[in-house]
Amino acid sequence: MAWILVVLLVAPAVVVVACAVVPTRLAQVASVGAGLLCFVLSLLLVGHPSTAALGGWLLSDPLSVVFVVPTAFLYLTTMVFSVGYLHPAGDAV
Repeated sequence: MAWILVVLLVAPAVVVVACAVVPTRLAQVASVGAGLLCFVLSLLLVGHPSTAALGGWLLSDPLSVVFVVPTAFLYLTTMVFSVGYLHPAGDAV
């Protein structure tokens, strides 16, 4: 389960960097995909005991899952609604 913590940390950062260099449509899909991935992975943490990753730098316990799941859901919904705001550079809004 330690890999879930790493993916929850790294996936949004990778998508942010990728959105700067990929076409707009792909950036939209990647953003929503990262939100969905993070939400699903956060749900996988529910019911599991403490999990540590990266030598203890990342730690998940039942209380942190209570905060991670709604935060991941908020991230997913934000990415879904942000699709309309992602435009190619130089386009008038």
